[in-house]
Amino acid sequence: MKDQLEALRAELTALAHATEDPKKVKQAVEEVLPRHLRGVPNFNMEDLEGHYGNPIKLVKAVIEKREWATACLRNLTERFSTETRRMIVSALDTSLDAEGNLFLRLDKQAAFLGHLQLRQDDPIRLKIKLPRGSADFATFKETVGRLLNPV
Repeated sequence: MKDQLEALRAELTALAHATEDPKKVKQAVEEVLPRHLRGVPNFNMEDLEGHYGNPIKLVKAVIEKREWATACLRNLTERFSTETRRMIVSALDTSLDAEGNLFLRLDKQAAFLGHLQLRQDDPIRLKIKLPRGSADFATFKETVGRLLNPV
């Protein structure tokens, strides 16, 4: 892994519940992207059914282009507060897997308003594929932590 953040791929998903406007949920997900990429990735809307038969839409965008995925990751880290970056680094044991996937959950309502913060319930889910290289997992995790929170 280089001395700067890079990503190979990014996947963003959120659920639009029956009481939510799917267009606004899509807008919240787009808010996670850097300004120059808003409107660029294709969004899929998949109809799902909730536990009690209620309609739900899965709003999903996949960014396959390495340059765009990297821009997305850098945008996140630049917009996160120092405290949020520290929280992410302290949770790497559960949010980073051996294949190099970083999993984050962001507050959907805050994102709609232009603020990025972590939230576990009813989130925007991000799965960001990082270049793992040949480093052992402990070294990889340490490097990711250093790059996410260089302070």
